[in-house]
Amino acid sequence: MIIVECYAEVVLIETLGFNDIRHEENKAAVIEELKKRAGSHVRVVGLVDEDPSSPWPSYWRRFRQIKASGHGFSVWAGPGGNVYAILLHPRHEEWIYDVARRYGFNVRNYHLPQSRERFWSLLHSGRRTRRRVLSCYRKLLEDMLRKGCPALTGLKAELRSLLKNVSA
Repeated sequence: MIIVECYAEVVLIETLGFNDIRHEENKAAVIEELKKRAGSHVRVVGLVDEDPSSPWPSYWRRFRQIKASGHGFSVWAGPGGNVYAILLHPRHEEWIYDVARRYGFNVRNYHLPQSRERFWSLLHSGRRTRRRVLSCYRKLLEDMLRKGCPALTGLKAELRSLLKNVSA
């Protein structure tokens, strides 16, 4: 299972080919879910972003970084041997916009705003707008994957490795 903190992350994880996804309200709720599942026999990965403006739960101090990717994310292991977190740097919106630009994708070609701040704003401005924006976002991600974007293929491989017996 992959636990995420926002709808954009749901779309990202679905596009990468995973379907056992749980959506939580925020980073603290994702970390709390990981805490509840620590020590069970089920591997669980939380996907969160750094977001310097949002507080970290104290339980996060029990995680240790086990890998730093060259693609703007890091991998963390939690207590219990079955819970992990992937941390996007710095925020999801900034991460994907940076990745898209680095690999030659223009977000405007996908009817997404040029500004990542505006992208974030649209994701939080109502269900209808969010659905439209996420549909455009999914098309961007699909094209990036189809063209072998190393950041997305690296993230997918990392998730697959952490979940081991889950196919994607």
